[in-house]
Amino acid sequence: MHLLYLAFTLTFLARLHITTASDDLDYTSSDTTAHIPIPDGFQFDLRMVSAKSGGKYRAPTAVLDVDAYPVAPPELELEQVHVYIRHGERTPVSVRMSEQPASIPEHWIMCNHSRNFRVAMKEFQGSSDAVNLDPASLLDAPTKVQSPHGNVKHVVERENGMAMEGECLLGQLSDLGKETTHNYGLALRRLYVDRLKFLPITLSRQSDAYFRSTNIPRTIESLQEIIHGLYPVANCSPGVAPVLRVRNGRDENLLGNTLACKRLSVLLVNFADAAAAAYNPVLEPLDEKISKYIGGNPVRINGQPRASGILDTVRSAMAHGVKLPPEFEDRNIVETIEKAVVNEWFAGCEKRPYHPPLHY
Repeated sequence: MHLLYLAFTLTFLARLHITTASDDLDYTSSDTTAHIPIPDGFQFDLRMVSAKSGGKYRAPTAVLDVDAYPVAPPELELEQVHVYIRHGERTPVSVRMSEQPASIPEHWIMCNHSRNFRVAMKEFQGSSDAVNLDPASLLDAPTKVQSPHGNVKHVVERENGMAMEGECLLGQLSDLGKETTHNYGLALRRLYVDRLKFLPITLSRQSDAYFRSTNIPRTIESLQEIIHGLYPVANCSPGVAPVLRVRNGRDENLLGNTLACKRLSVLLVNFADAAAAAYNPVLEPLDEKISKYIGGNPVRINGQPRASGILDTVRSAMAHGVKLPPEFEDRNIVETIEKAVVNEWFAGCEKRPYHPPLHY
């Protein structure tokens, strides 16, 4: 039986990034708010852009090149496909470097299109109309969903009680992230349905594909977008809908599970300490150029903010076309930070030679 296994995991560095230059960017440092209007029918540019293009650092991009995908030799038959994907473009998980001179936005007005299906789908559960819905009717309505009480608008309220339509939560999948993950689903369909004939045109059995996400809003939303690109409602048999699976925290195995393994919690702290000892001296020369953007603090693995936090904000801003200080476009600077953070997060996962204990 042919099977597509599609899983989403939440990983800081290895996430899916599609960058686009936005001529419509309205960057206002006075209220530290970033706006990216998304015109109706707008399609983001999904061309592959090198992380080192033009001599400047650019957030790496990824796109499934259907036409260039290699075809297996004719004597072999494809039996299973496992696809592991991270979430699409999102906002930073914390507010950093919002003060001058960095002036990176504190508020990100990039979530104008609500793709939360929970309330909207309840209106159609048990209805024969459910299988005939146009996905656009649920996907493209700006931050509104239907409920028994009419339209319910979701907004982010700030600490002072102010709310602005389209503002994102910290770490939220943005409109750009929704668009690019949806397009990734379309590319999967072009490859595995149209070109390779591996999957059926119409999903008639839920067992034909397995979809699973970690229980994080941005990964769930990203997977929803890919599912609707791969198998839109029009390509699902009556009564058949894709199933998106999520596990409880203690049962999760798509990422390191510290709930189920307390030893892992200790090891992660040890890995971070080891990375700090190894890479803080490497990061120290960056203080002269970067400290002014982080409140005068040194750039360190365990600094304030952490090196991973600096990279998180830089990557998020760059992916959305938000203006950054020139130092964060310097390949030597950003790649030094990146190397240190990758070591912190993943060096402990490297396979090391086994040395049996010595007995005297």
